Amino acid sequence: MLATFFSRPPRRHLDGELPAGRRAVASQDGDTLIEVLISALLVGLIVAAVLTGFNENEKVSQDERAHDQASVLAAQSQEQLRSDPATELDVLAVTPHEYVQTVDGTTYKITQSAQFVNGSGEASGCSSSKGETEAAKYIEVTSSVDWHLLEKLNRQAVTQSSVITPPDGSGLEVDVTNQGSPEAPVSGVTVSSGGVLTTTGSKGCVIYSAIPATTASFEAYKLGYVTPSGERKVVANELSIAPNIITHYHVYLAAGGTITAKFAYKGGAAKGDTFVAFNNKMGVNPEFEVGGTRFAFNAQEEYEALTGTTTEGYAETATTPVKSPYYPTGDLFPFTNAWTVYAGDCTENNPAKYGVKAGEAIVPAGGNASATVPTSYVTLNLYQSGTTPVSTPQEVKITNLSCTAQTPPQVPVNASKSNYEHRQLTTSEGHLTVPYQPFGEFEMCVAYNSGTTHTTYKTEHAYKNITEGGSTLPSITVSAGSNTGWVAASTGTTTSKC
Repeated sequence: MLATFFSRPPRRHLDGELPAGRRAVASQDGDTLIEVLISALLVGLIVAAVLTGFNENEKVSQDERAHDQASVLAAQSQEQLRSDPATELDVLAVTPHEYVQTVDGTTYKITQSAQFVNGSGEASGCSSSKGETEAAKYIEVTSSVDWHLLEKLNRQAVTQSSVITPPDGSGLEVDVTNQGSPEAPVSGVTVSSGGVLTTTGSKGCVIYSAIPATTASFEAYKLGYVTPSGERKVVANELSIAPNIITHYHVYLAAGGTITAKFAYKGGAAKGDTFVAFNNKMGVNPEFEVGGTRFAFNAQEEYEALTGTTTEGYAETATTPVKSPYYPTGDLFPFTNAWTVYAGDCTENNPAKYGVKAGEAIVPAGGNASATVPTSYVTLNLYQSGTTPVSTPQEVKITNLSCTAQTPPQVPVNASKSNYEHRQLTTSEGHLTVPYQPFGEFEMCVAYNSGTTHTTYKTEHAYKNITEGGSTLPSITVSAGSNTGWVAASTGTTTSKC
């Protein structure tokens, strides 16, 4: 009976439709499912919102805890800065100090800085450029604390500042620029004063405060950089400074450069050995450097341009010195005005004295400039008899009389050697091997060995090169005891050569 009930098919109307009651129940089955889905979605949204709220609340709490911890670290940093000696605060005024500290899994970056301020609270010292002296009675110290999340959110660091009074004393500020156009500060310059070593920052300056004296000394240098006078460091001794005043001392340093001189005669290539590079902004006496084909350096890296010899030293080009570690790119200061360049040993060889234009070169910082330098031409005929040339090479010494009274700017490596003597040999035609000479007054000495008695005839003659055409010297005819056209200076053995 029960099986019969469940197996009975539903009754339909004659048209095949279910009864009305059954249709209503079937349609309500779909509506209930949609309501369940919507309810579940609403519950999910509510749960997500609640969880998000919890998460944001946790973030806010973490941020507040991080800020609180940052404030504690900033206060600790301030306490430490207030007890630091003045020498350490001097360094912070130029280069801020950074360090990290990890607390409860969060790493904090603490930055300590300082600046000198006057009574009104305005900045003084490295961040100011008001004059040669400034009142700077106080130091403002600042501690800034940052951490990763704060940086990610691009928010300002937690900062605390305070103003302290350093011990009474004088102040010295060293400002370093490159004398460019416009002038720019030079960073990375090592400055030493009173046993305290520090380095210029982006502002190109350092400050020493609380100096218990009215005088101070310092040195400033940077490898590869030179002063306007060509020195590798600035040395200042016994500077006068006053209490509670920052005294500014301005110095110039820039990457050294070089000049390559190209010797020329009437537009064509010539040979020479030394040349002069002059600039009236060097600020020393004499205001020139000497370049050459060869150099010798002493223990202090001071150099001497070596003149030509009978075997070496003459070439179509010459340069100013380059030597590591102090002058890796040269020792010439890169002034904004041009260097005057000409063949010779001193400023008296400037061809402009005789109406001939000298070369010019603007030296780039850390680079090389070239200049064409004019030379004169000296004609020498060395005859054995009549017009027969002395075919065997003979030694010739040329002394630069124009420069003998002028002290060379370099310290000679060999004090017994004259900086102004140039030596060479004659050719098989009896001429000078290198006839191209600087402008000015010279003396020539020719030593002739007859080869039979080994007697040397030493002849001397003074001449001037005042045009490119130079000098045509009287012919020298050398025979036993005869020097036609010349005055015999001495006669003797081979040891009496020029």
